[in-house]
Amino acid sequence: MTDCTNCQVCALDALAKGIALCIHFLKDFIGDQDGVEGEGNTWKTLKINMKEDKHEWIDVLKVDIEVNEFAALNAIMD
Repeated sequence: MTDCTNCQVCALDALAKGIALCIHFLKDFIGDQDGVEGEGNTWKTLKINMKEDKHEWIDVLKVDIEVNEFAALNAIMD
């Protein structure tokens, strides 16, 4: 996608390894609220991630959250 467009591609995944250098990468989980759980995993809403990264909109959103999809999507829709 980065070769074909002038878009910035962002990935948020606290568990991924070996992400390509052409992608802006943040090691957070996306959820319905912000916080840190017992194992040190950082959870943030998409809204907070966008604010911190100074993004005003998203053209394409792909979601694969493993069990937390509905809570995260409810927060995104709000």
